[in-house]
Order: sequence, then C-alpha cells, then structure tokens
Amino acid sequence: MFFKLRIRTTLLVLMMQFYAVYANAHTYYVDNIHGNDNNDGHSAGKAWKTLDKLNNTLFEQGDKIFLKRGQIFKGSLHLKGEGTASQPIICSAYGTGRRPIISSAGFDYSVQLMDTQSWEISDIETSGSDKAGIYIGCTKNNLVMDYFRITNCYVHDIGDTTKLAWDFSTTTGGIIIANSSLGTDGMPAFYGSSVFNDVVINNCTVRYNYRWTCISITSGKANDARGNANYIRNCTAEYSSADGIRMNGVQNSFIEYCVMYRNGAWPNYPGKNLGGLGAWFFDAENCTIQFCEASDVRGRTSDAGAFDIDFWQKNSTVQYCYGHDCAGYGVSVFGADSSFPTENATVRYNILSNNGRDSSFAWQGDFFVFTWNGGLLNGVKIYNNTSYWNAAVDTPDVRIDADFTGINQNIFTNNIIYSKRKHLVYLKSDTMRCDNNIYWLADNTISVWQRKDKTYYSLAEWQQNTKQETHSQYTNPMIEDPTYHERGFPVTQFNLKQGSPGINTGMALQDMGNRDFFGNAIPDKSG
Repeated sequence: MFFKLRIRTTLLVLMMQFYAVYANAHTYYVDNIHGNDNNDGHSAGKAWKTLDKLNNTLFEQGDKIFLKRGQIFKGSLHLKGEGTASQPIICSAYGTGRRPIISSAGFDYSVQLMDTQSWEISDIETSGSDKAGIYIGCTKNNLVMDYFRITNCYVHDIGDTTKLAWDFSTTTGGIIIANSSLGTDGMPAFYGSSVFNDVVINNCTVRYNYRWTCISITSGKANDARGNANYIRNCTAEYSSADGIRMNGVQNSFIEYCVMYRNGAWPNYPGKNLGGLGAWFFDAENCTIQFCEASDVRGRTSDAGAFDIDFWQKNSTVQYCYGHDCAGYGVSVFGADSSFPTENATVRYNILSNNGRDSSFAWQGDFFVFTWNGGLLNGVKIYNNTSYWNAAVDTPDVRIDADFTGINQNIFTNNIIYSKRKHLVYLKSDTMRCDNNIYWLADNTISVWQRKDKTYYSLAEWQQNTKQETHSQYTNPMIEDPTYHERGFPVTQFNLKQGSPGINTGMALQDMGNRDFFGNAIPDKSG
C-alpha cells in the first residue's frame, strides 16, 4: 500500500510541475489594424498592435506569438527570451488568408534572434530587409544553442548587390543561422566556440536574394565538436547573387529534398554576378546532400556548379541528386589544406545533365575532383552516376585533377557517360582507379582521353597504355531520353532500356546503399 501511494504521489508532483510551467506560458496576438498596445494581447479581441510591443517583451518557455494573417507589419522583429526543446517559444500566424508580412525596408533584418535557443518560427513572410530575412545568431562564445524550427516561411527581396563580400558569406542572405553577429564596425564578429544543434529549416522558400546565401547554417565548435544534427529540407532557394543552400561547421547534418535554381545568376540572368553553388557543405563531418535538384547556377570567377563537397570535410556524401544546366560542374570534391585532407567523399546515384554551359567554367567537367594550395584527398568514391555532357566547349566530362594521400580507396566506377563532346576523361595521375564505366559519344566520333600530358584516341588505346578502365566499355548505354535536362526530377528519363549493357553489370562495392536514383533495389552481390 505504501508503494502504490508513493507512485501516485510522485506522479501527482510531476503533473503539478508540468501544469505549473504551462500555467506561466502565455499566448500573444498582434493585429496592426484593430489591435492596441495597451491591451494585454492574450486574445484576438485584445490583440497588441505593433512589432515594437513584441520587441520590448521578454518571452518565456511555452509562450506563443501570433501575427494576424493578411496584414503587413512594417519594421523589424527582434524576439527575446529562451524556451526549451519540450516547451519552445512559438512565433506564427493566426486567422485566414496569406501569411503575415514583415516589411523591413531600411532595417538589417526582418526577424532576429540572438543568444537564445528553442524557438519555432512558422508561416511568416519577410520582405525588404538589408542583410537577412530571418537571422539567428549570437554575440559571445561558449553558447550551445539547441532546437530551432523554421517552417513554411517565405523570405524574399533581401539587400542589394553593392555590398557583396566574402566576409559576409555566412552572415547575410535569406534564412541565416550563424555563430556570429555583425559587430560594432559593421564587419561580422564570429564566436568559434558557440554551436548550433538540432536546427530544422523545412518547407521554406527564399528568392530574390541580392546578398549571399539563400539558406545557411553555420556553427562553431565546442570541445572540438561541430554543430550536430541540423537539417535543411523541402526548401526552394532561387534567384540569388551567390549560393543557394550551404552548411558550415556541422556534423551529422543533411540538405535534402531541396530545389536550387538560378543561384549566382541574380539579378542579371545569365550574367556573371558574384557566382555561387547550388548546395554545399564546408568544414563538415558525416554530412549528406540528397534528393536535391540544382540548376542554372552561374558564376563570376569559379565554381558555378550544382553540388560541392568542399575542403575540411570527412565522410561527406552527395547522392540521389539531379544537377543540370549549370555554367560549371555537376558535382565536385575539393581539397585545399595539406594538414586536413578531404577524407572519404562519396558521390553516387546522381544524374548530371547539360552542365558546362559557360565556356569560362566548362573546363571543370561534370565530375570535378580538384586540389589546390597543397590540398589533398584521401578516399574519393564516385560510382553509379549518369552524365549527359554537351558543354559549351570541347572539354573532358571527367576531370580528376587532384593530389591524393593516405590509404583510402579512390575509385570512379559503374558510371555512364553519354557525351556530345569528344574529350571524355582527364587524369592528373593514376591514383584514382577508373573501371567498369560505360562511355558513349552521341555522334560516334573519335574519343579523346588524357593522362596529364599524354593523349589517347580510343578506349582501347587508353586501356592499353594506362591500365585504367580494364572492364569499361565504349558502347551505347541505351538510355531513355538521355539528353533530358528540364526542371523537375527525371521519372522515366535516363532509365536503362531493355537490353542495355548497363543492366546488372555494375561492379559490386562495399556499402553501396540499397537503392538507385529511381528507387530500384540494388542487387546483393556480396555472396
């Protein structure tokens, strides 16, 4: 009897604590037509009126803030207070109609959160801010900022291109999460030991971004650990002066199911503005870009590609993506620091089509494996991809122009190259082993293969002299609609026709995954 009573007492205490916390939580409504800042704001009928009222309020865990739909709120919203993961502070919309708009001409940000955590922002539209639409940052070191959710927001018309500079690449744009503030002199101030964990940006659209990145998450490191488990998913990032989507200083994080369009090509398409990328990671570990589409990326001096595994990375993957019609490459793997080789980069089950649209960038190829500044690679696996190559100039589809180190495997295998350009492959060295690929020139002219300063004019000659591509074929892969490069994920395009030499002929590799680009199961060849 005593035991049962004790359990019931414990449960009662827990329930009392739970309800006590929520009893302190409040709901606030803001209506800039019928509201009044002298109201208590706790109901739609007694709503507050201005953003300033919100800016002067310190919110507590479990609080909810609602802006009325169909209204325009002029100014900037600087939210204060801290929630918890189980009781976040929520900023969203109420009523019917389109999202409430925060119109911020002349202000740095439309929505800003600093030195805090555990917030949810949803169903908000921002327009006209100078530096960022939604900005979450910090002003000091040693902060661990957990749990942010930004959902179903529309952010557009940010800044102007007269103030573009690399120093602002992680602190300006559409939806920006960064371990930084702008500082007192207008330059960013970074806080290297402050980290962001468990950030999810979902189902958001950013467009007409005259600043840098449409959507970005940047973290510092705490005890040498990067920001953990961050996601950008189901988002659209388009019409930006530079990048579409990027993450920096993160681990175990994903960019997935996103669409990037005309980045690095705004506002003067197809002019060369700042230049950029579709989606990429930098200074990352165990991170993945998957199920994304990037197209029409342009550039000014470099990159202008769809997907990028940049340097200072370990165990990063680009898979199940569709990159097309970019000025530069379809996908890249980079190294630029001899003390920190890019390690175990994987590029698999992607479709790359009609890239290399600008003669200034086409030299990079569709597959661009490259090092500079003493950079090194240790383990690059590129397999089971399909490329349609019709670059603006005759340049190799595959460019392996890199230095390698270490003992990890480097392979280019099971890929299909369908080209209208005779230059197919360039290798700086034989460290990357190429084998079991299918190559085909659509007009069946003489093919060109290059190994550093030596050139060969057939696959057979290439095989004989380099010992590369031992099991590869020069034959029509028999692909459905092999030149498709429209917007929208391929459905039937690039499938192999019946009788294709590519059916069930791939080399078995370790940890190949369990599906291909189209969702077909990968045959188990382990036995």
